[in-house]
Amino acid sequence: MAESKEQKRVFGLDAVRAIAVCSVIIAHSSEFLLRLKPYPVWGKWITDAVYAVQPLGYTGVEMFFALSGFLIGGIIIRDIDSGTHLQPGWLMHFWQRRWLRTLPAYWVVLTLTAVLYYALRLQGLEAYKLLYYPFWQNLYTPHPPYFFGEAWSLSVEEWFYLSFPAVLWWAARRWNHVNPHTIIMRIVGFYGLLFLLIRVVYATHPYCQEQDAGIRKIVVFRLDALVYGVAMAYAHHYYATWLSYKRYILLAIGMAGIVFAYYLLLHPEIACTAPLGTPARCCGDVGLFVLMPLSFALCLPFCYGLPVPEWRWLYRSVTGMARIAYSLYLVHYSFLFIPFFYRLELLHPVLTLPCYALYWYITVALAKMLYRLIELPFMNRRR
Repeated sequence: MAESKEQKRVFGLDAVRAIAVCSVIIAHSSEFLLRLKPYPVWGKWITDAVYAVQPLGYTGVEMFFALSGFLIGGIIIRDIDSGTHLQPGWLMHFWQRRWLRTLPAYWVVLTLTAVLYYALRLQGLEAYKLLYYPFWQNLYTPHPPYFFGEAWSLSVEEWFYLSFPAVLWWAARRWNHVNPHTIIMRIVGFYGLLFLLIRVVYATHPYCQEQDAGIRKIVVFRLDALVYGVAMAYAHHYYATWLSYKRYILLAIGMAGIVFAYYLLLHPEIACTAPLGTPARCCGDVGLFVLMPLSFALCLPFCYGLPVPEWRWLYRSVTGMARIAYSLYLVHYSFLFIPFFYRLELLHPVLTLPCYALYWYITVALAKMLYRLIELPFMNRRR
């Protein structure tokens, strides 16, 4: 069984997953290095570097969205080819597999974080935290700002896993005379246009909130984030030869979009924090959240074709990080960094780098423990 699972791994997609989670962790934790500011020369270099990597939090999450859409889209398309998507129990079976993969580890870390904050007297056991369990905390309102902030992206993914297959199952049974391959692309187009239009209406509304909390982290504005990956999975499945031939062109277009998006995030005054109602702000509120997941999705065919490296240590490092990526995402910030490292007072700034290395070591160790004790046993139940 282990060998079979290993054969199913795609090194290029593992590399995307590992880069995405490391990007998020760096963005969330690198401010710890600002304790080195007192040093005259390289303290300034580190400070500039810390501010330069902050957009990695944005790009890392969008990378996850594109990859998740690609993987889920591949599963759905294979089910369509086999005809199982028309069976009465397909939808519930699909949801059960997703829930066994994502919910147990999430609920464990969520509960432990709430109890930890209460024990450390950082927060109370407020009732609103119950909304996190069914992912209601940011369904149509801004995500609560001071507790488990990274859960916003998990809500977007879970609601996509819930809604997209349900729409597909209903449409396939409602229009059983239509080719199911046509139906899935119509749904992709429907999602893309619908939530783009919702963002357009909201961005031009005079009471539109700030971009990060008011648009980026609200589920009803971001449910199209995964459909670009689904569209790429469709192309990969049915037009693999053409996609393999064009993968370098798609990579160049995708990388250009990523660089442009990163530039906008480094200079938020251009489109992210520009005055409300200005054309630049409207384009940022609407277009930035198409540009990022679409650009990453365009890079996936190239990544899929990456060969396994000859260096065994590189392969093991990448696949090891990719395997525990979900657990890393869950434990790295609210559970570990905020309560134990964010306000940590050091006896001397020279201890900054050793303490930061210790943070990474503990993060990886906790993620491995969560993966082995919670994630893996529940994933094995799916077979």
